[in-house]
Amino acid sequence: MITLSFQQPIASSYVVNFGGYGDVTEHAKVRGVSRTWIYRQVANFETDLLDQAQQNKDLQAQLLQAELRITELEKRLAVSVVLDDCQQRFESRPKLRGGPGQSAMSGPRSWLKSPGKNPEKSRQIT
Repeated sequence: MITLSFQQPIASSYVVNFGGYGDVTEHAKVRGVSRTWIYRQVANFETDLLDQAQQNKDLQAQLLQAELRITELEKRLAVSVVLDDCQQRFESRPKLRGGPGQSAMSGPRSWLKSPGKNPEKSRQIT
């Protein structure tokens, strides 16, 4: 279990931070380890707790961003328009080319060119 794996570091941390004179030595003797090992265990445990706290802050920030994005998308959805099948077919058709002064079915001046002929050669006088 997770709680069992943290019992020893929590106990060591309590002894180091709140224990009296000689308590760390006594705690190390009971556990069969050195005082240095206890201090290292407490330092690693505190580092892990700080890392977990930072990870929690990062996840809360990500959650806030996701909630804001959901709110934005819900606002957009509220004003969106639902297309029926006929409208969707119309919207899926390719757009016609052309603009002001151009034919809607062809590009600019494409009617001047005939396939296979060069207009410059036809103007030459022989």
